Amino acid sequence: MGGLWRGAGTTATSCSNHPNQHPLIRELNQVVEWKKYQKVLESWQVLMNLIILIAALVISFLIFTWLIRVVKATVTTAFAIALLVLCLQLFFGIGPQDIWQEVTTLWQQITQPGSIR
Repeated sequence: MGGLWRGAGTTATSCSNHPNQHPLIRELNQVVEWKKYQKVLESWQVLMNLIILIAALVISFLIFTWLIRVVKATVTTAFAIALLVLCLQLFFGIGPQDIWQEVTTLWQQITQPGSIR
């Protein structure tokens, strides 16, 4: 009677190291253990994918806000320059060609060595 009840109450995984165990049972135990590890790996993969997704969203948000700031600064500067040129033309009669000529002359004087006194 003791031989019949020896394995009762034990699971297949708890006696996986039993020397007299049938090879199919050992293989089944290995498959069950592999399935457990596979489920753990799948849950880690889901967690890692979630972390990567959150990091990508944060980086995208930061780049987008930086880009908006750059565009805003560019548009503000362009608007200020256009307003300045318009005021110079309306109030003093200085056209865009005159301003461009002065800017190029100033740039040439700056880039030539020894030309500024």
